[in-house]
Amino acid sequence: MSELFTFFKEHGPVFVSTCADNEATIRPFGFITLLDGKLVFATSAYGRCCKQLRANPRFEASAVDMSTYSWARISAVAREVTEEKKEAIIAANPNLANFKGAENIFMFQAAEGEGAILSLAGAPAKSFTL
Repeated sequence: MSELFTFFKEHGPVFVSTCADNEATIRPFGFITLLDGKLVFATSAYGRCCKQLRANPRFEASAVDMSTYSWARISAVAREVTEEKKEAIIAANPNLANFKGAENIFMFQAAEGEGAILSLAGAPAKSFTL
């Protein structure tokens, strides 16, 4: 999992895709971290992304490294991070709270899914279970 996290951190933003009313939506995410070995994303607690994930927690995320013609992607279920763990993440990343205010942040873990790092340049594919 740390290899997938490192890829996302080094080649962000990570593009997160959600679905609502049979319409796909994609947006860039600048914040990603690891919590208990799971990928964690943060967004506004009052925006469309949060509302979409609460209605349908399935999402996908992807980032690309054009220098090596490789990309990483995940397909997973969003599980809300507990308030206690959210506070710990914010304490370790104070700029996150400055950006939106702690009470306005929705954090979710990528769970019950799979991920991969793939390449058009012939590097072997790497698969991950989330």
